[in-house]
Amino acid sequence: MTLKDFFKGFFHTTYGKILVSMLTTLFVIFVFNMFFVVVSGSSMEPTYHNMQIVPVKSTLFSSDICRNDVVIVRIDGKRLIKRVVGLPGETVTISNGRVYINGELLLENYDDIYNPGLLRNQPLVLDRNEYFLLGDNRNCSSDSRVFGPVKKPRITHVVKTSKKSEEGKH
Repeated sequence: MTLKDFFKGFFHTTYGKILVSMLTTLFVIFVFNMFFVVVSGSSMEPTYHNMQIVPVKSTLFSSDICRNDVVIVRIDGKRLIKRVVGLPGETVTISNGRVYINGELLLENYDDIYNPGLLRNQPLVLDRNEYFLLGDNRNCSSDSRVFGPVKKPRITHVVKTSKKSEEGKH
């Protein structure tokens, strides 16, 4: 048996298929800087559901985080998936169940917010390196209303399929 015949037969075995799958995964991770995470909980419904697997891209090599991006953030040792609502330097207010950015109503198709949390009676001005994050399931989410604004280094990944804002604001 020649070496060529060995490799030709090897890739048709279970071990060969596993090796090809592992190499393909490593290729995707290193070339496209892409990973996969499993959603835990209902805070991002209806966009993402519990136990759904979503592709994410590391923010290590990119500083491009926009409004409406869905991101993975590390809070108290846990990875959470949330939507970017407020950007650095903006003022975020929650009034009458709606979100306002710099005094303007943020147009979105989510339920009214029953509990504004930290923003109960006051606007929040974000520092130059802070973001305000909310879950899409606004009334069943532990987000920036609970843990406050998030500094950029805590945002570890951006969900690959997230929708961008119409303005494309950064």
